[in-house]
Amino acid sequence: MEHYNNLGEVVYNEKVKHWRFRVKIIWIYPFYSYVTGKRPHHVYVLADEYGTKMEMTIYDIYGDMFRGLEKQEGKWVEIFILEVGRAHSGFKATKSKFTLIATGDTQIHIIDPLNDHLYFEFKGIHEIPHMSYKEKSIGMNSN
Repeated sequence: MEHYNNLGEVVYNEKVKHWRFRVKIIWIYPFYSYVTGKRPHHVYVLADEYGTKMEMTIYDIYGDMFRGLEKQEGKWVEIFILEVGRAHSGFKATKSKFTLIATGDTQIHIIDPLNDHLYFEFKGIHEIPHMSYKEKSIGMNSN
Protein backbone atom coordinates (compact mmCIF):
# COMPACT_ATOMS: atom_id res chain seq x y z
CA MET A 1 0.00 0.00 0.00
CA GLU A 2 1.23 3.48 -0.84
CA HIS A 3 2.23 5.77 1.98
CA TYR A 4 0.30 9.04 2.05
CA ASN A 5 1.02 12.09 4.14
CA ASN A 6 -1.70 13.57 6.31
CA LEU A 7 -2.40 17.27 5.99
CA GLY A 8 -1.65 17.54 9.71
CA GLU A 9 1.95 16.42 9.05
CA VAL A 10 2.73 19.31 6.70
CA VAL A 11 5.69 21.47 7.67
CA TYR A 12 7.40 24.28 5.81
CA ASN A 13 10.61 22.95 4.30
CA GLU A 14 11.74 24.20 0.89
CA LYS A 15 13.74 21.00 0.25
CA VAL A 16 10.76 18.65 0.65
CA LYS A 17 8.60 18.56 -2.48
CA HIS A 18 7.54 14.92 -2.58
CA TRP A 19 4.38 15.16 -0.55
CA ARG A 20 1.67 12.57 -1.30
CA PHE A 21 -1.88 13.25 -0.22
CA ARG A 22 -5.17 11.42 -0.50
CA VAL A 23 -7.77 14.12 0.09
CA LYS A 24 -11.30 15.21 -0.71
CA ILE A 25 -11.91 18.44 -2.62
CA ILE A 26 -14.35 20.32 -0.39
CA TRP A 27 -14.60 23.62 -2.24
CA ILE A 28 -13.00 25.29 -5.25
CA TYR A 29 -13.12 29.00 -5.87
CA PRO A 30 -11.39 31.41 -8.27
CA PHE A 31 -9.31 34.13 -6.65
CA TYR A 32 -9.01 37.42 -8.50
CA SER A 33 -6.20 39.83 -7.72
CA TYR A 34 -7.20 43.41 -8.35
CA VAL A 35 -3.62 44.45 -7.60
CA THR A 36 -1.95 42.45 -10.39
CA GLY A 37 -4.90 42.37 -12.80
CA LYS A 38 -3.88 38.88 -13.97
CA ARG A 39 -6.18 35.98 -14.75
CA PRO A 40 -7.66 34.36 -11.66
CA HIS A 41 -5.97 31.47 -9.98
CA HIS A 42 -7.93 28.73 -8.26
CA VAL A 43 -7.90 27.86 -4.59
CA TYR A 44 -8.91 24.34 -3.57
CA VAL A 45 -10.04 23.62 -0.02
CA LEU A 46 -8.93 20.05 0.75
CA ALA A 47 -9.63 17.72 3.67
CA ASP A 48 -8.01 14.41 4.51
CA GLU A 49 -9.77 11.44 6.09
CA TYR A 50 -8.78 12.64 9.58
CA GLY A 51 -10.63 15.94 9.20
CA THR A 52 -7.64 18.24 8.66
CA LYS A 53 -8.29 21.01 6.13
CA MET A 54 -5.82 22.95 4.03
CA GLU A 55 -5.87 25.14 0.94
CA MET A 56 -4.06 24.41 -2.32
CA THR A 57 -3.38 27.14 -4.87
CA ILE A 58 -3.13 26.54 -8.60
CA TYR A 59 -1.72 29.67 -10.20
CA ASP A 60 -2.89 30.80 -13.64
CA ILE A 61 0.36 29.75 -15.37
CA TYR A 62 -0.53 26.11 -14.56
CA GLY A 63 -4.27 26.53 -15.14
CA ASP A 64 -4.27 24.67 -18.44
CA MET A 65 -2.62 21.61 -16.87
CA PHE A 66 -5.45 21.24 -14.36
CA ARG A 67 -8.36 22.34 -16.53
CA GLY A 68 -11.54 20.46 -15.67
CA LEU A 69 -10.68 19.89 -12.03
CA GLU A 70 -12.69 22.95 -11.02
CA LYS A 71 -15.81 20.80 -11.58
CA GLN A 72 -14.68 18.07 -9.19
CA GLU A 73 -15.91 19.36 -5.82
CA GLY A 74 -16.76 16.48 -3.52
CA LYS A 75 -14.35 14.04 -5.21
CA TRP A 76 -11.44 12.20 -3.62
CA VAL A 77 -8.09 12.79 -5.28
CA GLU A 78 -4.45 11.77 -4.98
CA ILE A 79 -2.05 14.70 -5.20
CA PHE A 80 1.69 14.24 -5.72
CA ILE A 81 4.66 16.63 -5.80
CA LEU A 82 3.63 19.92 -4.23
CA GLU A 83 5.34 22.84 -2.61
CA VAL A 84 4.40 24.07 0.84
CA GLY A 85 4.15 27.77 1.59
CA ARG A 86 3.15 29.81 4.57
CA ALA A 87 -0.48 30.88 4.54
CA HIS A 88 -1.01 34.63 4.22
CA SER A 89 -3.28 36.61 6.45
CA GLY A 90 -6.55 37.80 5.01
CA PHE A 91 -9.36 35.69 3.64
CA LYS A 92 -8.72 31.99 4.15
CA ALA A 93 -11.19 29.15 4.10
CA THR A 94 -9.10 27.14 6.60
CA LYS A 95 -7.13 27.93 9.72
CA SER A 96 -3.99 26.14 8.58
CA LYS A 97 -0.63 27.88 8.98
CA PHE A 98 0.46 26.44 5.62
CA THR A 99 -0.86 26.27 2.09
CA LEU A 100 -0.08 23.81 -0.70
CA ILE A 101 1.10 25.18 -4.03
CA ALA A 102 0.76 23.25 -7.30
CA THR A 103 3.75 23.35 -9.65
CA GLY A 104 4.40 22.18 -13.19
CA ASP A 105 5.31 18.74 -11.76
CA THR A 106 2.18 18.36 -9.59
CA GLN A 107 -0.06 15.41 -10.46
CA ILE A 108 -3.71 15.13 -9.44
CA HIS A 109 -5.70 11.93 -10.02
CA ILE A 110 -9.34 11.32 -9.15
CA ILE A 111 -9.78 8.14 -7.07
CA ASP A 112 -12.67 6.12 -5.68
CA PRO A 113 -14.16 7.29 -2.38
CA LEU A 114 -12.35 6.00 0.67
CA ASN A 115 -14.08 3.13 2.44
CA ASP A 116 -11.29 2.12 4.80
CA HIS A 117 -11.67 5.17 7.06
CA LEU A 118 -14.65 6.78 8.68
CA TYR A 119 -15.24 10.05 6.85
CA PHE A 120 -17.72 12.56 8.09
CA GLU A 121 -19.00 15.94 7.08
CA PHE A 122 -17.12 18.60 8.98
CA LYS A 123 -18.84 20.81 11.50
CA GLY A 124 -17.62 23.93 13.19
CA ILE A 125 -16.13 23.37 16.63
CA HIS A 126 -19.04 25.29 18.18
CA GLU A 127 -21.56 22.84 16.69
CA ILE A 128 -20.01 19.84 18.44
CA PRO A 129 -21.70 19.12 21.78
CA HIS A 130 -19.39 19.39 24.77
CA MET A 131 -19.65 17.62 28.09
CA SER A 132 -18.84 19.55 31.22
CA TYR A 133 -16.42 18.20 33.81
CA LYS A 134 -19.35 17.76 36.21
CA GLU A 135 -21.30 15.64 33.68
CA LYS A 136 -18.23 13.45 33.08
CA SER A 137 -17.78 12.89 36.81
CA ILE A 138 -21.42 11.93 37.31
CA GLY A 139 -21.27 9.52 34.37
CA MET A 140 -18.13 7.86 35.69
CA ASN A 141 -19.44 7.49 39.24
CA SER A 142 -22.74 5.91 38.20
CA ASN A 143 -21.08 2.63 37.15
